[in-house]
Amino acid sequence: MRITPLHGGITASVWRVDFDRRPSLVLKYFDDAGFVAEDPGRAGHEASVLELLATTPVPAPELIAFDGDGSAAGAPAVLMTAAAGQRAVPVPDPGAAAALLAGIHRIDAAVPWTFHRYNPVGSVGVPPWGDARLWSEAIAAISGPGPGTVRCFIHRDFHHHNIVWDGPEVSGVVDWLSACLGPPGIDIARFRLNTLIDGHPHVGDEFAAAYLSVGVEGAGHPFWDLVDGIDLLPWYVGDAEMVADWPGDGADPGLRALIEGWIAGALGGL
Repeated sequence: MRITPLHGGITASVWRVDFDRRPSLVLKYFDDAGFVAEDPGRAGHEASVLELLATTPVPAPELIAFDGDGSAAGAPAVLMTAAAGQRAVPVPDPGAAAALLAGIHRIDAAVPWTFHRYNPVGSVGVPPWGDARLWSEAIAAISGPGPGTVRCFIHRDFHHHNIVWDGPEVSGVVDWLSACLGPPGIDIARFRLNTLIDGHPHVGDEFAAAYLSVGVEGAGHPFWDLVDGIDLLPWYVGDAEMVADWPGDGADPGLRALIEGWIAGALGGL
């Protein structure tokens, strides 16, 4: 048996467990006390979603076991199967990623969790390093509930680092602990913004165009681009703890300029 730490997890420690004669597993261990205190139901949330997805065509990990309160494992934990393949940056097929997301949004799931913003209106101020006029306009623009798009089952953190590829084919979608009912546009925005930050904006554009041809009508409203840009504010404000595993330095002026360009573009599309 071989145990290998997997990098990139922010709210949990993640390990891959490989065996000689049985399929590999992944253990997600929610050992950050701060995150657990903020949302003690994280493990149970992801476990419930994985059980739901087992009856759908979505290539999600299979739930093996979970410890919702940490009474057995020492911290909340989820044990699941490992997807074959690896993450790919940029994704080899933006159209396949878009079709995958459209399939997720078509799932008829009566889950108890609903969308919320990570930085609610009223809790966000203009960053001291930013263009005060631009950020004030953006914050004001998302002060309402948003466009009247349909609410559906969403991943809530859909981006290229959470898609596993086996060659040109998607073999798995991971990190389901935020899945809920919400606006499909937030999933599109999260994918596009993450590819932009990783230096592949054309991939995000191809993905969005492909999604709009097969997915939920009206989902690509720029309102959700603004919401997602402001949701990620702690990462590019320069909070050392929050940006530890984020691509690039959160205090990098180039990254901040990139995000302000995203915000300006979304404002221009309203």
